[in-house]
Amino acid sequence: MPSNLSNITVEGFPGPAISLGVFLILKLMFNGCLLFVFLNNRRLRTPFTVYLINLLLSNIFITLADPFFMLESWQVRWYFTSILCIIKMYLDHIGSAVTLHAHLLITLNRMWALTFPLHYRSHHSTKTAVLICATMWTYCHVLLSPLLLQDFLYYRPDMQTATECEVVSSAQPILRRFLKIWINTAPMLVNVSAYPYLLWKTKDRTVPSPLPRGRGHFAEIWKEKAASGENRHAFWILTGLTGSIVICWSPAKFLNILRIFRDVTVPESVRIVLDDVLYSLQLIVDPILFTLSLQRLRATVKFTLHRLCSCQ
Repeated sequence: MPSNLSNITVEGFPGPAISLGVFLILKLMFNGCLLFVFLNNRRLRTPFTVYLINLLLSNIFITLADPFFMLESWQVRWYFTSILCIIKMYLDHIGSAVTLHAHLLITLNRMWALTFPLHYRSHHSTKTAVLICATMWTYCHVLLSPLLLQDFLYYRPDMQTATECEVVSSAQPILRRFLKIWINTAPMLVNVSAYPYLLWKTKDRTVPSPLPRGRGHFAEIWKEKAASGENRHAFWILTGLTGSIVICWSPAKFLNILRIFRDVTVPESVRIVLDDVLYSLQLIVDPILFTLSLQRLRATVKFTLHRLCSCQ
């Protein structure tokens, strides 16, 4: 998610840096506070909420690149060391990939739960969810490492004269196009295209199936009700995430596809809105959606805020 705000430098006017700073504070505050609530309350940590925690971590990870964009917005060239440039590109590119795939994991989890409910209940545990999330982080690193390593070893310009810190796109055009489509576009398309199927399956699951009476009957009823409650809350989370993806991500991704395959000139103000403002709003909206969709989480957040206010 290369920042276009950092490419606009107006002498004596720190507007881009201020905007990035405001978004930085909001993203860290919302995601960090909700992550603290999850980690501080064991009742909230379920196999499904592991994916929500993973998304919050991904949002915080990519937000760590924002200070570098703020510094860039005050300079007409990159005044910092090559090592800091590598750190910035790593946080930016890996962070963007893991954030997209963290959303994808939530969608895939719902597909598993609604398509094979018995298999899901038997095999999906907190340990399984953590392993899946860790595999996703490893997968993103493996795919992006060739691009970043080759850029660092062979194509990195002299940072004393470079105007910005970014991957040299002209040096690896085929690999960069593949990664743009496979990592930055494909997960979003899967999320959006899978929603109608999940909507149909969720409605289908709302009709309770008859349970046989006998030994373990009440335990089976309890499990069915618990699964139904998780499906309902998870569906509202998925609905909000899918809607925010369509609004906040799809315009920027469509613009990126045009940049890759056609020489399209877009006004700088339009790129700022699509690539920076809407993208940052997505990272702010995620924790709000989680809080609004999960009743127990909402009550815990209220209790935590009340306790903090009482201490003051």
